[in-house]
Amino acid sequence: MYLDEKKEYIAIDIMKFLCALLVVSIHIPAFSDVNAGLSFWFNQVLCRMAVPFFFVSSGYFSADKLKNRGETLRYVKRLLILYSIYTFLYIPQILFGYVKKGKSASFIAQDFIRQFFLVGSYWQLWYFVSLIAAVAVLYLFRKVFRLGIKRIIMISAVLYIIGVLGNAYQNVFLNVPILGNILKIYYSIFETTRNGLFFGLFFTAAGYLIKMYNDKIQDRKYLFVCCAAAAFLFLNIEVYMAKYYADCEAASMFFAMPFVTIPLFLILCFIKIPERYLQAGRMLRKMSVLIFGLHMFVDFYVGYILRPLLNSLAYYCVVIGVTCMLSCVIIKLSKTKYLKALHYMY
Repeated sequence: MYLDEKKEYIAIDIMKFLCALLVVSIHIPAFSDVNAGLSFWFNQVLCRMAVPFFFVSSGYFSADKLKNRGETLRYVKRLLILYSIYTFLYIPQILFGYVKKGKSASFIAQDFIRQFFLVGSYWQLWYFVSLIAAVAVLYLFRKVFRLGIKRIIMISAVLYIIGVLGNAYQNVFLNVPILGNILKIYYSIFETTRNGLFFGLFFTAAGYLIKMYNDKIQDRKYLFVCCAAAAFLFLNIEVYMAKYYADCEAASMFFAMPFVTIPLFLILCFIKIPERYLQAGRMLRKMSVLIFGLHMFVDFYVGYILRPLLNSLAYYCVVIGVTCMLSCVIIKLSKTKYLKALHYMY
């Protein structure tokens, strides 16, 4: 079986939903007061696979939209609307954070604009900025500069390597003369290399590449599983090396991550799930976006009451439960006559 013969991607929809749950644990650690070692492994190894998977999936399913300028602009506009809606939703929390730190109105205005365009307006919303940037750069490389996809992969891989060095291993390079000063200037503007250029572009381009070679990729699940399993082992080693030898407790980017995430995506591409579950898959796909976007909103408003009363795992489950219920309500309301605009949230 070749990949271009595939008609449904329910397994990927399920994985997106699971990845959204993993992202929640990055911000609301599920095991922080259960077991410190388990919490570190779960958050820094398992959960960090979620966002790269989102990028690969977006690159794959947006490939057809990048064929011409009009389709690309419509896709970017759709992402920008999604990002703007969630930014508006988080305005009270954003302002609360600034006021709590005693920032002036002029600083808030300037810093908010910088965050919105260059970093991400709120915690998890950096992903939307990065995906917009990755899609835009990929389109420029492909359609404006006429670069072949293999060359784009090479360029994005180099950028990813730089990004990893500036993320998981930044403490090593910050102490290097001259280079350290350059990095400090960069971080003062962009804050991190975990962005569309140094992070999102490579994974998005990888998804795009898979789509371009759809008719040449055969079902090799056993090979993909072996590659993913070996890379997952090296990912574990790298994460702990970054912690103990590079003094990095929390990083988003690792050299081993692409070799786990990309084979995992290919494995799921070839998993056949009966089409009677197609509607369920679509529902989970919508919920994955809503859970990703809403979980910090739920955390902000229920956290002051419930955080002191529950342990980390119980509180994590409560946030997941409330966010899922809210997501289902939004999906349901978006199908009504007067609230159709709610579909822009997913």
